[in-house]
Formats: sequence, structure tokens, C-alpha cells
Amino acid sequence: MFRPPLSGEELHGSMDRLKLFKIGYSWGGVSSLVVTVDPKEAANARVYGGRLLRFYVGLEDPADLIADIEQAFRI
Repeated sequence: MFRPPLSGEELHGSMDRLKLFKIGYSWGGVSSLVVTVDPKEAANARVYGGRLLRFYVGLEDPADLIADIEQAFRI
């Protein structure tokens, strides 16, 4: 869970600020992706009020991916 908890609007705004992660589901590619989890599809998503993200990590440099996430979720 994000600390402090983010609203759904803040969560989507942070996703929009990601530069290396593209929004979408993984189909076995090598690019990093992020997607929100629909509470109707995943039982544990309900616990987090629909504010759950799934990250698919690709072959980009790990330090670059970490920096991208840090800048996107800086509020």
C-alpha cells in the first residue's frame, strides 16, 4: 500500500508521469509495463480499495526503473 495512501486520482496521475513504464498488460515482451488491477478481477485488490498496481519489469536498467517510479510517485 502506498504511504501515505493515494486516492485513485493521485494513483492514475502518478502512472501518467511514468516515463519508462508503459501502461498495459504483459504479453511476454521485454518492456516494462504497469496496470491498475480491477477489484472485480482480483480478490485482494478490494482490500486496497482498487488502488493496486501491477508492475511488469522488463530489461531496462534497474536503477533507471527505480528512478522512474520514485519521480512518478513523488507527491
